[in-house]
Parts: sequence; C-alpha cells; structure tokens
Amino acid sequence: MPQRPFIQKPPANVATAYLLWFFLGLFGGHRFYLGQAQFGVVYLLTFGLFGIGWIYDLFFIPDMVNRHNFMLQQYT
Repeated sequence: MPQRPFIQKPPANVATAYLLWFFLGLFGGHRFYLGQAQFGVVYLLTFGLFGIGWIYDLFFIPDMVNRHNFMLQQYT
C-alpha cells in the first residue's frame, strides 16, 4: 500500500494563541488552535467554563503552546 505524504504542521505561536484567547476564548478558539479539540468543545458549550477556564488560560497559554510544540516535535 502506498504511503501518504506526511503533512507537517507549523509550530504554534504564543501571540496567535493569545489573540485567539482574547477574541474567541469563550468559545474555545485557542484550545482548537492548540489541538485540544475536546476542551474546545467543552469551552464552546459552557462559554469558557463559565469564564473561569478563560481566566485560567490567561496564565497557562505559554505552557500549553510549549507542550503542543513539543508533541509536534516528537512525532516528526
């Protein structure tokens, strides 16, 4: 069976994650961007865990971006 070419995703950017957090954070935009679709859906349905999760993410976005980029690096 022929293999499909691997499509490499660019690393996530902290500034982009913060912009998504600010404008679409209550709907999980930054979580979708960082590959956390399950949390993105939860944020979408609960408006950012009723705002508490949105505030929490303000402080932890750099760590989430680093973990996302590390996982991308591991699988390439």
